[in-house]
Amino acid sequence: MFNNFVSKINILRVLVFSLLILLITSLSSTFKPTTQVVFCDVGQGDGIYIRTEDGIDVLIDAGTGSQILQCLGKYMPFYDREIELTFISHPQKDHFGGYLYVIGRYKINTLVTIPVENQTSSYKQLAKKISHNNISLEYLFSDDTIDVGKSSHITFFWPTHEIIERKSRVKNLNDFSQVFLFSQGDVDILFTGDASPDVLHELIKGEDLSSAHIEILKIPHHGSKNGLTNEFLQVIQPQLSVISVGSNNQYGHPSKEVIRILEQAGSPFVSTAMEGDIILSIDDQGWKRK
Repeated sequence: MFNNFVSKINILRVLVFSLLILLITSLSSTFKPTTQVVFCDVGQGDGIYIRTEDGIDVLIDAGTGSQILQCLGKYMPFYDREIELTFISHPQKDHFGGYLYVIGRYKINTLVTIPVENQTSSYKQLAKKISHNNISLEYLFSDDTIDVGKSSHITFFWPTHEIIERKSRVKNLNDFSQVFLFSQGDVDILFTGDASPDVLHELIKGEDLSSAHIEILKIPHHGSKNGLTNEFLQVIQPQLSVISVGSNNQYGHPSKEVIRILEQAGSPFVSTAMEGDIILSIDDQGWKRK
């Protein structure tokens, strides 16, 4: 009788072990590693959070105020207080202001920006915070690249060294705005900051961008008429465009001109003003909206 009991226990152990193996195998095939891209609703500004499939955190601009903290709190794991890579596309407050709140709450390893300064008190305050918190500051230019973890990388298209050398003669800060491509597998997302029509025209003159297959386009300058052009859209032909913009903002963004360009081209677009946070996921099968 005792032997029968032991035998049943052993059989039960084998069954439980087999079920665990099946469960682990099933879960591993169901939960594929994904990269999450969140166009945060930060009001009138830009703030994009990316968490790569291997756990690297990236923040591209941070809006004007503290709204970016709500986005990070929602999508960044609660136990993770370190952002490996951050960007300030150009020194205007609707792109850098949120960093005044992020720095100190989170450990930032590297900040990539442009060697053009803003003389406002808020930007000077940010510069002090960057220095005080020992954040590594890097300037990158067209043709520079960054590996982001094992499976993603970033390629810069703007600014060029030449435009930076002429910065004393260029009055519009938007003409310095970073433009770069985040790539993972077959998915490319083009981030354009507040790039002006003149910058966009220069970009599509080059073969690298004009021949790229862009899945997602971050519409430049919050949908301002001084951003996206029909010429640029026809060359890029994104599968989806995202407008990061505040509802009922004082600038009238997105402009009727930009909406008309998108609609006439039959090019799908969404905006944070209408939908709040816009979440995309990327895996080895491509991209999709969550």
